[in-house]
Amino acid sequence: GCGISSDILPGVFQPFYSTKEDGTGMGLALCRDITAKHGGGIDITSSEGKGTSVTVSLPLAKLDD
Repeated sequence: GCGISSDILPGVFQPFYSTKEDGTGMGLALCRDITAKHGGGIDITSSEGKGTSVTVSLPLAKLDD
């Protein structure tokens, strides 16, 4: 994509926040909640005109021997 402007970026995880006419604003809010419930997180860095990077981190699962 073309990146997210710095005035929009703080709101991207807020429920019902969308810049799209037909958007619900629930996508990133749900992603954040799901990753948090699994002990992880999601981080977004963006530079308008250059692009966006989304990092999802989850803990390693313990496997039974």
